[in-house]
Amino acid sequence: MNRMLKLIFMAIFVVAIGRVTAQEVEIKKSADVIVLQGKSFYLHTVLPGQTLFAICKAYEVNIEAVKELNKKGDDALRLYEVLRIPYVEPFVQQDEKYYYHKVQKGETIYSVARLYSIKPKRLLKFNEAYTDQPLSIGSVLNLPLKEIVFPEKGSESVDTLSSNPILYQQEYIAVDTQVVLHKDTLPIPVREELFKETFQPHEIFTDSDSAVRVVLLLPLSAKAYPEYQDSITEVTLSARSEMFVGFYEGILLAVDSLKRVGKHIDLYVYDTERSVEKAYRLVEELNQVEPHLIIGPVYASVYKVFAEQLVNKNIPLIYPLSTRGEQFGVSSNFVQVNASLELIAENMLQWLDEKRLETNILYLDVKGTKNPEALTNIQFKERLLAKEGVRSFAWNLEKVPLDSLRVLLLPDRENIIVLPEENEGEISKVLPLLSALTDSYQLTVLGLPEWQTFTSIDHETFYKLNTKLFSYSYVDYSLESVKSVVEKYRKYFYTEPNSLFFKAYDMGLYFMSLSLNYRERFLEALVYEPRIVGCSKFQFKMNPEQAGKENNGLYIVNYSSDYQLKITEYNP
Repeated sequence: MNRMLKLIFMAIFVVAIGRVTAQEVEIKKSADVIVLQGKSFYLHTVLPGQTLFAICKAYEVNIEAVKELNKKGDDALRLYEVLRIPYVEPFVQQDEKYYYHKVQKGETIYSVARLYSIKPKRLLKFNEAYTDQPLSIGSVLNLPLKEIVFPEKGSESVDTLSSNPILYQQEYIAVDTQVVLHKDTLPIPVREELFKETFQPHEIFTDSDSAVRVVLLLPLSAKAYPEYQDSITEVTLSARSEMFVGFYEGILLAVDSLKRVGKHIDLYVYDTERSVEKAYRLVEELNQVEPHLIIGPVYASVYKVFAEQLVNKNIPLIYPLSTRGEQFGVSSNFVQVNASLELIAENMLQWLDEKRLETNILYLDVKGTKNPEALTNIQFKERLLAKEGVRSFAWNLEKVPLDSLRVLLLPDRENIIVLPEENEGEISKVLPLLSALTDSYQLTVLGLPEWQTFTSIDHETFYKLNTKLFSYSYVDYSLESVKSVVEKYRKYFYTEPNSLFFKAYDMGLYFMSLSLNYRERFLEALVYEPRIVGCSKFQFKMNPEQAGKENNGLYIVNYSSDYQLKITEYNP
C-alpha cells in the first residue's frame, strides 16, 4: 500500500514539474525580417509550449495587433505556424547629445535626477512636458550627456524605503508645534526650514488659542536600531508600509499650515504595525494622553480594538482610507472619510439611470479575477441589469477574444462600460485591451475611486477611455494651489508626493481645524460644517438608523478623451 502511494505521489510530482516547465518555455526573437507594402515584420515560427500571449510579450507588441495582422479571431495557435509580428525599432539608449532613460515603476523626476547627479530643474529643462504632470511608466527622459554622471552598477533611482534607511534628527520636528516622538514613531527627514518659511494654508475656521491633542495611527512597521538612539535613529520600512509615509508627511505639513496662522497642535504619532496585540498595548497609552482627535488606524481589525477599548467613547476616530465601513453602525465615534461601496453604488446606479436612454450601457463582468466583483455583496450587478436596455458581458480574458465585445457596442452613440473591479492587476490587463476599441467606438469606462492610486497603468489609457470615477478627492496638477503644495513638498522631502499625501494634507486641515473649534462637540459639528478643502470634498451626514458618520461628498473625476481632467461635483 505504501509503495502504491509513493508511486501516485511521484506521478503527481512529475505532472507538476511538467506544467512548470511548460510555463517557462523561452521565446527567442526571430532574426528574419521581411518588408511588405513598405512595412517591416518579423517572421516567428510557433514552437511547442508557446502561446500567443507569451510571444507578444517577448516581442513587446500588442496582442490585438498581431491577431489582426494574422487574421485571427482568437488566441489559438497551430504548431510550427509562421506568424507575422510588427517590427519595432529597438530602443536607442544614447546618441551624440542625450542619454535616454526609460521610466520604471515608482520613479520620479527627483529620483532620476538624483540617480544621474543632475539638478531636477536642469532635468526638467530638457523634459518640459513633465513640468506640470507626473512621469508615466515607459516614458523616456532626455538626459544631457555633458551634465550627468552615470550611476554605479546596481544603483537604483526608485525610492525603495525598505532598502534605504531613513535618518532624522529629533530637534527638527518640533518648534512651536509639539510633535511627540515615541519608540513606535516613524522618523521622517523633515528639515528645519519647514518651520521657518511661509506656507500658505487652505481656508480654515475661527480662532482658537489652546492646543488640541491629535493622535496619528499608521501601520508603518518601522524597525529601529538601538545603537543610533542618542541623537540619530536609523529606521527601515517594509515595502508594504512605505506608501503610508506620504500620508504622514501630509499630516505634518497640515500641522505646519495651521501653526502658521496661530493654531496649536500637539501631534502624537504611533506605529500600529498591522497588529491587534500592538493595538491593545497602545490603547493604555492613548487613555493617558486623552486626545481630542484620532486619525487612523488603517486596518479594520486594529480599528476595532481602539473603538472598543478606549475609555472615552466620544473621541472621534477617523477611518481615513478604506471604503469598507466594518465599524459603521457599531461605533458612535466612527468617521469614515472614503465613501463606502454602498454609497458609491447608489450614486453610480442613479447616474447610470439618468444616462440610460441616450447611451449604450454595458456591464463588464471580468471572469477569472481574484476579486471578480467589488460590489457583489450589495447586488450592484443585479440592480443595474434590472434596468431596461442594460446588458452584461462575461469576459474571460484568456479565452474570449476582444471581437466578441465589439458586437455589443453601438457606433452611433456613447458606450458606457461599467467595470466595478478594484484589483490593480486585473485592471492593468483589461484597460489596454479596451483602448484598442476607441478608434471605432465612443467609449466611457466607469470605475472605482481606487483606480487613482494605481501605478502600473499609464494615465494616458484613462484619458483614451474617457474614464469616470466617483471619488471625494482628486489631484489636478494644473491647479496653482496644487503646484504650490507640490513645490513645498519637493523642497522639504526631496521627492514627489504620492496620492496619499494630498488626501492626508486635506484631511489634516479639515479635521484638526474642526477639532480646534469644537473640541468635545466635534462629532455634532461635523454634520454642520461641510467644506471643500484643497481637492477634497467633506460632507458628512448622519443616518438616524446607524451610529457613526460617513462622507457623502463626491466628485465625478473625468479623465476626458480630450486629455483634460474634468471635475464635477455630484449632488444627486
